[in-house]
Amino acid sequence: MLGYNMKPENQLSGVQVTRSKKIDLQKKQSQRSVYICHVIGSKGSGKSTICKRHVKTAKIDNHLDDAEESSITSVNRVQVYGQDKYLVLKEIKPISENHLTKKDIKCDVVCLVFDSSQSCSFEYSAHVYLKYYQSRNIPVLIVANDKGRPLMKQDYILQPDQFCKQNRLSAPYMFINSNEGKKLYSNLATMASLPHKYSPNQSSLIPTLRESILFIWKTGIGVAMIALCGVLVGKCLVKPKKDLLS
Repeated sequence: MLGYNMKPENQLSGVQVTRSKKIDLQKKQSQRSVYICHVIGSKGSGKSTICKRHVKTAKIDNHLDDAEESSITSVNRVQVYGQDKYLVLKEIKPISENHLTKKDIKCDVVCLVFDSSQSCSFEYSAHVYLKYYQSRNIPVLIVANDKGRPLMKQDYILQPDQFCKQNRLSAPYMFINSNEGKKLYSNLATMASLPHKYSPNQSSLIPTLRESILFIWKTGIGVAMIALCGVLVGKCLVKPKKDLLS
C-alpha cells in the first residue's frame, strides 16, 4: 500500500518510473531521489543504533545488543549537493551469518558496520565484502562504530584502513552517536547517487584505462623507432650500390 498527500486528481502522479541502474552507471548520474542502504555487521556491532539514529535525535544506549530486536528500517530526508534525497536504511540480519540472500545483497549502497572496541568485529565485515560485494557495482562504506570505549586492534590480516586502501574503498568512517554523526547518512546518500564514482569496480577502470593508453603510446613509439631504423638501413644499403654503378 502506497500513501501520499494529494488533491483528488490522477493517482498516477504519485508514481515515478526511473531508468535502470545500469543506465545510471553509464550516464554517471541518477534521476532517482530515493535510495536503499543495507546496514550489515556482526552481532552487537551497532546496526540498530545507526538505523535508529537516522530518524531520532534522542540519545541511544550503545550498550544494547542490536540482535535483541527485530530488524529495523528507517527513512529520512538528507541533503546531497543541495538537493533533497530520501535514504532508506535497512538493517540486515541474515538467518545464517555466513550466508546472505540475493534480497539481502541488492541495494544502492552498503554500510558495513563493525565495533571499533571489539577486536574480532571487523573480520565479519571484511568477509561479507570479499564474498558478496567485491565484484559488484555497489558502493560500500565501512563504518567503525565508536561506543565510547578504547579502540582495539582488529584480529584480521589487515587493519580496516589497510583493507579499504587495498580494495579501493573510501577510508573507514568513524561513527559517533551525536549530532555530528548525521554526516554519515549524507555520505551514504551521496555514494548511492554517484555509483560510478564510489563503486570499486568502476574506479578500477581508471588505472586500467591509463595502463592501456600508456601501452598504446609505448607501442607507437616502438613502431616509429623500427620504421626509422628501417629507413636508415635502407639508405645505407642504397648508397654503396650507387658508388659501384658510378
